Amino acid sequence: MYRRFLLFIGFVVAVSLIASPPLVPIAAAAPPTPCFDVRVEFRGRTPTTNVGGVQFYLWTYRVYGNGCINRGFSHWTLGLCAGMEITGISSTGIDNSDPVNGTSTAYMPVRGPDPPTGLNGLKWNYVGGNQLDKANEYDEFSFIASGNIATVPWGAKGGALLLYGTTQGPTCAPVSTRSTTWGAMKTRFQ
Repeated sequence: MYRRFLLFIGFVVAVSLIASPPLVPIAAAAPPTPCFDVRVEFRGRTPTTNVGGVQFYLWTYRVYGNGCINRGFSHWTLGLCAGMEITGISSTGIDNSDPVNGTSTAYMPVRGPDPPTGLNGLKWNYVGGNQLDKANEYDEFSFIASGNIATVPWGAKGGALLLYGTTQGPTCAPVSTRSTTWGAMKTRFQ
């Protein structure tokens, strides 16, 4: 009887091995392809002060996550003229587009060359808070400068990925609010 039991167990094990699918290791999911896509939107300029006949404006921008963005936003740079007088640079991005992760983001503004993008201008480095890392999420940025509206370059970095585009920004020449008549000009040279 014991022998029959062992034969029966052997038969059940053999049938279950034959009937079961072979063991195949499950492949690990491939990591997502790195992608970083943002867009810079010029929101406008608002007159602020007139100093010595030069009009200054508050220039405002939004940087949006656009399409695929699975790399955290490191920084963005707005290409501006060297030596341009700039004040009132924002350091906090207010963002109601992703309230679950908070509504503000801290940035450190820096003026000068940005080696990763190759642009010279005004750069906002991500410091902390709700990092721009989703499509349609945004942060707002602003500064005060003079100048007429012109097309200027921008560059952004997420992870090791760089992205470039153009937007509207200030020209290098300040906006004069003084007007001199031809008669007044002639009297200077008499």
